[in-house]
Amino acid sequence: AWSDGKAGKYRDVWESWATDKADTIQKAIGHVPGVNTVELIHMIGRDCLEAWDNGQASNGALR
Repeated sequence: AWSDGKAGKYRDVWESWATDKADTIQKAIGHVPGVNTVELIHMIGRDCLEAWDNGQASNGALR
């Protein structure tokens, strides 16, 4: 689960970084109509961290 294991520890770091860097990120990817860049970055981060966390769990690293 998202809140379990190591991924939960990185979520806040990722989200604060993404919030701080939102303007830079938006300039880099361009404006996407109807998309909140910060929310998009948070979503990507959550998906990546969750997948990583699940991979760690299935490898037995968190057990």
